[in-house]
Amino acid sequence: MPFNITGTKIQVACLIYISLWCTAPPLGYALVFRLLAIMALMLWLIIETQQQRNIIKYPTYPSIAVFFYLAYISILEIFVDDGITIVQNIQIYILLLFLVFQQGHFKRSVYDLVPILWTILLSYPLWSLRSLYALWQDPKVMRTIVRSSGAAKELALSGVGGYGFAYSMVFLLPCLIILYLNREKLKPLNHSKYLIASILLNIAISSIVILLSGYSIAIISISTIITILFFFNKNKIIINSIIIVLMTTIGISIPYLINRYYFQLLELTFGTNYYAKIRDINVSLQSSEVSGTLADRVERYLRSIEYFSHNPIFGTLSKADLGKHSMILDHFAQFGVGGGILFLTIIFWQVLQYYRYEKKGKLSLAIGIAILLIFGLNNAVFNFAPILFILYPLTIILTQDNIQHNDIKKI
Repeated sequence: MPFNITGTKIQVACLIYISLWCTAPPLGYALVFRLLAIMALMLWLIIETQQQRNIIKYPTYPSIAVFFYLAYISILEIFVDDGITIVQNIQIYILLLFLVFQQGHFKRSVYDLVPILWTILLSYPLWSLRSLYALWQDPKVMRTIVRSSGAAKELALSGVGGYGFAYSMVFLLPCLIILYLNREKLKPLNHSKYLIASILLNIAISSIVILLSGYSIAIISISTIITILFFFNKNKIIINSIIIVLMTTIGISIPYLINRYYFQLLELTFGTNYYAKIRDINVSLQSSEVSGTLADRVERYLRSIEYFSHNPIFGTLSKADLGKHSMILDHFAQFGVGGGILFLTIIFWQVLQYYRYEKKGKLSLAIGIAILLIFGLNNAVFNFAPILFILYPLTIILTQDNIQHNDIKKI
């Protein structure tokens, strides 16, 4: 059978490369790969303008919100910060453009994006295994890549993941778990046996990487997510109430447990990033004042809150003096209440929509909490984009019987 090259297939090929560029550590630093990503993006947009009912001529509400938001912050960056922050904000540009990619393809055929699922499943084990080998040699290696340096570039080019890679797995893991639990529904897809085996492999490797990465918020997020995936059911109020009580009890008990088993925890975590975090938490509990890395994080949060309180309507407009450690708080501080709500609307839009169609609401709630924790307590990066805006909705569609194509077009 001859292979017909269509505009849609070229667009999917462009998205495959852009997704690889976002998630593969070696592709992030080299200039040639960045240029190829820009070319793939431009080619996707050019072909999109020629598609019937394309997202440019017939935009959806989410895409309109993204276009408006990106235009607004671009204007501010040019006239308020003299264009200095444009490069800094490239992460959020790429992140939200994936929502536009999703909306464009979902207006036509959801299943066009299944190759993105394969791309993630086949590529992530490569970088995960390379990262695990590096972690075996140096337990703090994934935090080294957080800072731009020669050492960070060398590690990334060798395939070792950093902050973005580790936290992208927090979004990836719940999607994979739901896919595996509903693996019977994947059998109509081509090569379903290999697909299911790849899902299981990625679940195992991703869990280990998150645990060893040294990012405490990632551990907290994934623990909460796992609890939701296996116990939450939006149709069972009693079970949900028990989960809330249980998680609240665990949260209240953490300070006591750290104080009670302090030295055992230090011994267990010696040589890892968790050692300093446990020490700082214990000192904070003893002195009733935050200290160490925890103190620095809290100071940055409070700085953004303070700037927002000074000008809640219009915000500071400039990003220069913000805390820069919470994307949500920084948006409210910089753009005021209107800009903050617009940003929250964009990133939570699909979660709220798919929650209605998901039978038990497990995955949508898990992704929503992950967004709240990671975007609220850290900065979001474009590494999340292929999973958050393509793999997550694709997982819902592949595993839910009650979603029809007309429903998807409404979303």
